Amino acid sequence: MARRVISLTAGLALCNGIAMARGNVECERETISVLVSPDNAWVALVQEGVCSDGVVVTVSTDTVRLVRHATVGEIQLAPHAEKPDHENDVLVVDYYGHSENRPLIQWLSPRKLQITIPNISGVGLQKSSHEDVEIVLKYEPDDPAARDRWRRERGLAPK
Repeated sequence: MARRVISLTAGLALCNGIAMARGNVECERETISVLVSPDNAWVALVQEGVCSDGVVVTVSTDTVRLVRHATVGEIQLAPHAEKPDHENDVLVVDYYGHSENRPLIQWLSPRKLQITIPNISGVGLQKSSHEDVEIVLKYEPDDPAARDRWRRERGLAPK
């Protein structure tokens, strides 16, 4: 059974590859949490994204995105159609439809953002920084051996 399971990240990549070739992937994002940096320079957003080609695959992911506080008024917080990728996206993770799997964001300092995700998470994009902000990824609970085993079983890491 485990061999037949395809991670949602892999599913999204497959869906995007096939449907984008046809030009008909529809994605929608909704902001579910917002946190302003201690110096009010940056805003971290957690956004739920749903992409579907209308036929084969529908995938839900959570994206952590950084925007300058001065431009936050340009961000639509309500559900809206949007491309699935932005340069200021710093983490994309499958949340498997369970709110307890969503990324938790915390500013450790004005230029250091910590993102906490479950130990077993399908990470599609992970950046260590964006402009002058350092991004720290924390797994809860942190069990690298279990995480590596889970990734290998799904073909997401070298065996």
